[in-house]
Amino acid sequence: MRLGTQLGLFNPVEGSGKQKDTILMMEQCVEAGFRVLDIGFCDAIRPAKPDDLSPDDWERRIDAIGEAAAKLGVEFSQAHLPYADLYNDQKNFTEDDFSLFREMTRRGIIACGRLGVKWAVAHPFTDLIHGEYDNDINLATNLEFYTPFAKLAEQNNTGLALEIMAEFNIERVKRRYCATADELIELTDRFASPAVGICWDFGHAHSIHRDHCAALRKVGSRLKATHVQDCRGDRDAHLIPFIGGNIKWEQIMPTLVEIGYTGDFVLEAHRFTQNIPEALRPAAGKFAYAMGEYCLSLAK
Repeated sequence: MRLGTQLGLFNPVEGSGKQKDTILMMEQCVEAGFRVLDIGFCDAIRPAKPDDLSPDDWERRIDAIGEAAAKLGVEFSQAHLPYADLYNDQKNFTEDDFSLFREMTRRGIIACGRLGVKWAVAHPFTDLIHGEYDNDINLATNLEFYTPFAKLAEQNNTGLALEIMAEFNIERVKRRYCATADELIELTDRFASPAVGICWDFGHAHSIHRDHCAALRKVGSRLKATHVQDCRGDRDAHLIPFIGGNIKWEQIMPTLVEIGYTGDFVLEAHRFTQNIPEALRPAAGKFAYAMGEYCLSLAK
């Protein structure tokens, strides 16, 4: 198990007016000590935000990122595909929205293949269009939508990791499909493919699973990727371990070893640094790295 981070640890300071620069963020991650990285493609479906997938020259951009990664000596082991509540009946998504989402997901998986990403993380949908909340409908919708992408992932020598979801916003969505380990396991197993596994987001899971260890034992060898963030179960805090949360890392780390997890321990902690002044960001990045390394030392 290696320590990694999402590039978002070095997103531009909130309110600074600066735009994201993927290669610059890679360099900052390396300066902090990280050699394993997670690249995010979430903004590809958000036209107001700059990203690497939506421009016409997206393949050239991805190849330039890959070349920069090789020069820096870093590896992309994970990626985050676009996500949206496409099947939320209150959001009035159009067919154009669905088409854009499909196309950017397709590009994201191809980009993962070009970058050598092992696991591309995707959010399961909660289908409120075809039923208020129905497990069978949710299962069928996700299988129909993601089966072609699971095949595409396999063709591009990468994998699709379905992420445990969260139930923080219960006023908007009464229940979120795959917020429980049992639902996520059922969905994953129905693909019956080595190219489909599970991503455990500790912050998401903490909204329901206060006993992460029991849930992770259920997940077992299906676990392929992690989003490491701390919180108190009431919101998606995206903080580094031991900062502002109450997740029991001393118990979780040995459990990851126990279940034979062979993936990486990847920080998703962009809110830890979002308001830290530029001058202090290098120190903050190194502190985040040190916290991650401490977690790895608990994996005995």
